Amino acid sequence: MTAILTDSTCDLSPQELRRLGVGAVPLDIQMNGQSYSDWDDIDTKAVFRELQQGRAVASSPPSTEAFVQTYRPLLGAHQDIISIHISAKLSGTLSRAREAAEYLGATDRIHIVDSGFSSMALAEQVLRAAELTEQALSDNEIDTEDILEALGRLRHYTVGEFCVGSLEHLRRAGRVSRSREILGNLLGLRPILAFKDGAIVPVRTVQEKKAMHNIIAALEKQFGRTPLSVTAINAGQDSDRIAELKGALQDSSLNIQRGRLQLFGAAVGANLGPGSFGFMAVPIDALL
Repeated sequence: MTAILTDSTCDLSPQELRRLGVGAVPLDIQMNGQSYSDWDDIDTKAVFRELQQGRAVASSPPSTEAFVQTYRPLLGAHQDIISIHISAKLSGTLSRAREAAEYLGATDRIHIVDSGFSSMALAEQVLRAAELTEQALSDNEIDTEDILEALGRLRHYTVGEFCVGSLEHLRRAGRVSRSREILGNLLGLRPILAFKDGAIVPVRTVQEKKAMHNIIAALEKQFGRTPLSVTAINAGQDSDRIAELKGALQDSSLNIQRGRLQLFGAAVGANLGPGSFGFMAVPIDALL
């Protein structure tokens, strides 16, 4: 059997990961002079409270030792491990995973995958890997290489865009200047951000109140009536915002065959801030 492992930036809850039979190594959250494990002993509510009060919150990758401690029992119980992680351009998590695999002398059994994404798009690859692993139980024709190939295909066809609620957190992360933050806030402008070659880049600037429909319009233009799996993601459990996200999708012309709602976790939320949201689309054919 093949074990599936990820990290906490997939933003799937511990309960969901247990249901899937997937392990996760948490990133560390630094807040108020303390260190917390993402999703395990801190949530986005606490992080957003700190950010709204102007306090700094930071995240850092798991240690190499954390990966060693996680890989060891999995190697004892499984033939292979597929370890799917946040893009190497966004975090040092992947390099720590590789260091651990080398330390254990198991680089031939631990298949480390750079998802090229984080959060909802990383989660999509984790969900797909778990689905294929389950199928492999009853279909001997599916093996580790098949799963890795399927993840590569999924990665190629995934499109994800998002918008932040405030430019302050992008400025703190060094993604926008102080002058752009001030000007953007004065004019009510927000950048639409997207994943490109493993990095997060601004792709256009829109009025904040039009951002949600702008992202959906871009997906409509790209995919037309192609059958899709679509995920909406939000920073926080704001019922009004979540209803707005769902309503915008329902009113769109997207051919949504599968839908999912997800929440940003603490590590990702600390970098984007409260009020952030996004959408991701994958053609159904990429999941077959």
